[in-house]
Amino acid sequence: MSTTSSSQPLAFPPVAVSSTHPQQSLRLLELPAELLDVVEAQIKNPSKRRKLWFKSSRDIGGSGPTQGQRLPGGSNRGINSQAAAAAAGEGKEGFLHLCTDDKIWAVKQVSTSNSVYVTQTCPPQKQGGGGGDNDKDGTGDTPMAGAEEQANVVRLAMAVAAGSRGGITTKAQVKNVLELIEVKADEREIERRVYDMVPVYHDVEDDNSPLDQGHQGGMTRHEAVSTRDVVDNIAAPTRLIRDVMRKSFIFGLPQPTTRKGERHDEDMVYLPTPALLLRHWKDFLQQCNISGIHLEKNDNVLSGKDLRAVLDGLAEAEETEAARSLALNVTMAILRRFTDGMEDADVPMLLNLGLSLYSPDHDRLLSDARLKFNPSLTREMVGRWLLACHARRKSSSLSNTSSDISSHGAGRTMRVDEFLTEWTQLLPDSWAAECDLTSLISSVDGADTATDGQGVQVLRFEAAGSLPHPLATSSAAAVGSTTLAKDAQNQNQNQKKRKWHEKFGAQRSIPAVKR
Repeated sequence: MSTTSSSQPLAFPPVAVSSTHPQQSLRLLELPAELLDVVEAQIKNPSKRRKLWFKSSRDIGGSGPTQGQRLPGGSNRGINSQAAAAAAGEGKEGFLHLCTDDKIWAVKQVSTSNSVYVTQTCPPQKQGGGGGDNDKDGTGDTPMAGAEEQANVVRLAMAVAAGSRGGITTKAQVKNVLELIEVKADEREIERRVYDMVPVYHDVEDDNSPLDQGHQGGMTRHEAVSTRDVVDNIAAPTRLIRDVMRKSFIFGLPQPTTRKGERHDEDMVYLPTPALLLRHWKDFLQQCNISGIHLEKNDNVLSGKDLRAVLDGLAEAEETEAARSLALNVTMAILRRFTDGMEDADVPMLLNLGLSLYSPDHDRLLSDARLKFNPSLTREMVGRWLLACHARRKSSSLSNTSSDISSHGAGRTMRVDEFLTEWTQLLPDSWAAECDLTSLISSVDGADTATDGQGVQVLRFEAAGSLPHPLATSSAAAVGSTTLAKDAQNQNQNQKKRKWHEKFGAQRSIPAVKR
């Protein structure tokens, strides 16, 4: 440790400055005023603490699948396999971001030529008596050489001791500063990453055709993921990730897992196919009729008492525990999408993806729940499921037939009146009255209407492989959205000034920090 001192007069006790070696490797994180207020508020009131996460999304290379089939009794490849693929060099590193529940900041590394040090205080050193420390030649006398310098050191030590003050030591020289730049999260990009991570759960009663084996990816996966895995590995605000999962009808199933050497049940999440959703929506409507519940009455509101009766009826109709769990969790995923909690009812947790259907909290919330259906959204999504299912069935039926183009073209059609009849039967009467096929087709790529040789209006489907995912929350035609890091760069280039430059005169180094 090397020591120097300030040249302040002794009337103002000087401060000893030293350097501790080896120096630590540190980088300073510059917090915007908004985040600084959050951190300071948490210190004063820990009970209202908000979580901050450093995240870095990772793109998996083309060798890995993006979607896959969940085989009965098994689970699909998930985040652990993705991490292994990335470690093997298959993935592309993402940019580092700081995330909260609601916002996201890109982390930029900025270099500076200024001397910026990180310091810490040192306790005062005890001074030896009799000036023994100053006896350099063993005779009790101080050599003339360096006597003046030694006197300065003695005066410094005495001043520090007299003032009961310690010194400061530099433990790191900071050459790079991390700057936070707020960016706008891209919901399409989040959706793409969620679909890439979460395995698909197929309906074994309807999705067992060869086309389903390679759903969008060409390969199957063998490891499931939890909600925590999804949230922790997507650089985006937590609430937006969960909202994308809700809009995608993602549901959880309890599975035995091992974390930190302990075995316990944890909900693993899956992306349902349209056929799976359609089957459980039909079961839900049927059970409502059995229980005498009319969804279109009472201003489209479903009470907690009625919901409990429907869920109990669905559970009783299944023969195995696994089937009961699947039916209840898929049904709740549908309700999370189609309904909103009433303002005068305490039901936010009821619609929470992470809440177990068998927890005491769930039963308590059910008794007070009031869920209001959105008829227009329900009508559109059910129509999309039906379109997707018919398109898949038409394509599947052609797999073992002649390869003649004309026969294939005829095989991919369906009478419009037949489709409308089936669609309206999947909705309460008052909701079905507004079924509009033209509006539905305009919102979905891969299907259109035409007139056949007999003058009958028909639906014409494209090949199943070209159909977009019917659960997508954003435009299915959008290909390759702008990433969060690129958004941050564009915003940064448009800035005319940066406060960091004003304070430190920094120069930009690399465009972003990579984890």
